[in-house]
Amino acid sequence: MFVSVIIPTYQDWERLDKCLHALRNQSYPKDSFEIIVVNNDVASTPPNPMPGVKYISEWQPGSYAARNSGIKIAQGDVIAFTDSDCIPAADWIASAVAIMEVENIDRITGPVDIFSEGKSKKLVEAYDRAFAFNQLENVKNGYCVTANLIVRKRLFEVVGLFDATRMSGGDVAWNKLASSMGLSISYDSNVRVLHPARNTLKQLLKKAIRVNSSYIDRYGFTWKFVFLNLAPPFHLLFRVVKGRNLNPLDYISFFSVSYILRLCSLVVLCSQRK
Repeated sequence: MFVSVIIPTYQDWERLDKCLHALRNQSYPKDSFEIIVVNNDVASTPPNPMPGVKYISEWQPGSYAARNSGIKIAQGDVIAFTDSDCIPAADWIASAVAIMEVENIDRITGPVDIFSEGKSKKLVEAYDRAFAFNQLENVKNGYCVTANLIVRKRLFEVVGLFDATRMSGGDVAWNKLASSMGLSISYDSNVRVLHPARNTLKQLLKKAIRVNSSYIDRYGFTWKFVFLNLAPPFHLLFRVVKGRNLNPLDYISFFSVSYILRLCSLVVLCSQRK
């Protein structure tokens, strides 16, 4: 199978360079895949473009609009998605294709493992590890994230492209729609990428605001939304930490961070609506 790897990026050239080097070192035959980088910041250009990589630009803001642009020019029978800050394992493509060929799977994903870049605060990194990218659980619910998603290209003819208007959650929505249409999804621990831990509470807050903004775009700024963010997140905490060997301080710390992020993102979004 010929594979097209699509990577959206926005002002992230340094991390993208690491991602591209990991892709150039894949065990999969070099002449059997292409790499498409979609620049979502058209005011900037790659400082050190890598030979053999296709670079295109997308004016419409958002990673899903960028991914759609990549899909439209992709030559592969299979499309592999990852993010510019991710580092795919050396056998990422080979493992995914082998399983897709043998088991006739429509979509496949695997772990998105959090790693430290050496700059993360201990509490922030621990929180990010606990709450981010539970791909195995996601697959049980019929979806996964585009940090690590490999699909047959023909699926986009059946399901359609990503919702380009969304800033967050477009991968979840697309995959849930695909699952509702009976298209298979599988998880394999060998189809693995690494993702850096967020460094600061500010980065966690930025993500919370992006996710909540996407919710508002879809459902409006409702009293339900306000209540969900004012209510202590007991259900979320216990769902995430279930089965983990945590001490009482960990529970208190995770709960506190989660609640602070909810309240702060609510305040920010309320102020933006004035």
